[in-house]
Amino acid sequence: MHHQRFLSLLLCLLLLLCVSFAAAEYTTLRQGDSGEAVQALKERMFELGYFTSTKFSPVYNETTASR
Repeated sequence: MHHQRFLSLLLCLLLLLCVSFAAAEYTTLRQGDSGEAVQALKERMFELGYFTSTKFSPVYNETTASR
């Protein structure tokens, strides 16, 4: 019985670690932000057809938010 309880606790801890690592991979962008994450977002938006040119501002601006 103690062995089963220990395994359950271990599984819960591993699950919590996985969730916290997964959450750390995402960044919330807001208007005014700039940098690599914004550049990557805009390049992906271009690939998906949200932009017609790759000559976009390096800043997450109102145009980015509206698309």
